[in-house]
Amino acid sequence: MPLIGLVASGIISVEFFKIQDKKEFASFFTSVQLIPIIPFVFFLVISFLFGGYLSRLLEIPTEFSNYLFLIPLIAILTIYIESYLAYLVVKKSAYHYLVVNIVKSSVEIGLTLLFVVYFDMGWFGRILSWLIASLLFTFVASIYFYKEDLFSLKVTKKYVMAGVWFGLPLILHTLGKFVINQSDRIFIAKMVNVDEVGVYNIAYQLASILLIFVSAFSNLYVPYLYERLADFNKKTEKEILQISYLYTVILIAGTVIITFGSRFLFGWFIDVKFIGAIPYIFWISFSYFLWGMYALFSAYIYYFNKNKYLAYLSFINVITNIAFNYIFIKQFGALGAAYATCLSYFITLVMIIFFATRLVSISWFNVGFVFNGFFKVKDGK
Repeated sequence: MPLIGLVASGIISVEFFKIQDKKEFASFFTSVQLIPIIPFVFFLVISFLFGGYLSRLLEIPTEFSNYLFLIPLIAILTIYIESYLAYLVVKKSAYHYLVVNIVKSSVEIGLTLLFVVYFDMGWFGRILSWLIASLLFTFVASIYFYKEDLFSLKVTKKYVMAGVWFGLPLILHTLGKFVINQSDRIFIAKMVNVDEVGVYNIAYQLASILLIFVSAFSNLYVPYLYERLADFNKKTEKEILQISYLYTVILIAGTVIITFGSRFLFGWFIDVKFIGAIPYIFWISFSYFLWGMYALFSAYIYYFNKNKYLAYLSFINVITNIAFNYIFIKQFGALGAAYATCLSYFITLVMIIFFATRLVSISWFNVGFVFNGFFKVKDGK
């Protein structure tokens, strides 16, 4: 997906609050939506020309090598669906967003049960259900974009290149996140054993509950922040700080609850044979806390179109994360992977705070300014 879409669609959320003229925004929107087409065609051709080699590389049964074209096809459809959802977020169409997500998930689950369980199609049934749901909701997205007058015949090179330059640094950033999220499990499998990966993954699943909140907050926070940065003053600065403080407090509370509360799930919802996951939970939960704080500050990087900072950060982070995993796992066993992930996210957070605070001057530690007037005084008390 990052190689086909070039992560260019992210610029739509930023420019929505900057381009006030509706026709001009439609021109911008259409120009950006054309970006994935050329990379899609390229990977489509590659999948046909080198299907046999790619099948062996990806360990896909050779009889399915003719279906490799589904990879770029599903990728580009997913990119357009994500553009649809991102547009709903900046439009603050919460109910519409909720309905689309619920219906899409229901369709995918229903089709998966039909193909995998009823027709016994195995993993290919899951791919087929994903494809059909993606086709359906790309069509829904197209109808919505048409009704919103977002399609324009005025495609400009300036907007296409703006999308490309916005997204190119984010390819490394996206791949970097993938490496950090997956490398620890690969190291555990190679340096400890595969069974421990399963135990470690249980801890990840429990800690990832925090990501649900982070994702939900991001959908609220991004349009809230961009709208206020577009008209930045003391009042909007205060509003930004108040929601940031509130988010941080809730994130801390969530980390504490998951760390201490999740251990009570063993024996009730989780088989006791996975109880060895408990030591990992705090470190992984704390890692997600750091990632949640990263999401708070990275929004400033996107808004001011300084994505090159994220590319630098990702390059450093991938190198250090791989080194940390090797050193810590060798020293502490599988628990060292959790230490490595936590330290990697901490370095990421420190760097993103440094970059973000250079872009906009906000009184982060002026608590009196933040909460002045927040608590109403009645009858002099």
